Amino acid sequence: GVQVNNGELHIDPVILDSHELLDKTEKLNFINVKGERVSRMIHPDEMAFTYCGTLFTYAKSNKSSVNVAMESGEVLEMEGMVINVGISKEIFSRSGAVREVHVEYPIR
Repeated sequence: GVQVNNGELHIDPVILDSHELLDKTEKLNFINVKGERVSRMIHPDEMAFTYCGTLFTYAKSNKSSVNVAMESGEVLEMEGMVINVGISKEIFSRSGAVREVHVEYPIR
């Protein structure tokens, strides 16, 4: 899940089970923070959802990581499984500065 603690988003997908991940590629349609209809392909061993209008993708992996793709094109690697206060504020405010959060985790 995703939890808010002291203004930071904490990523803790420990309750996810691999049967909740896709077994084939599917198209996700959603409305982004700018009100635009967006389509994104979600691949096997992934799942996706939006949080405050920002796309979050989770992928099964051997490692744990959180990367934030900014609208500017920059990709920021977070320390641990926490999105810092500054970036979390951008997500909460739906500013559009954050395009996507990609989480890799050893989902059972």
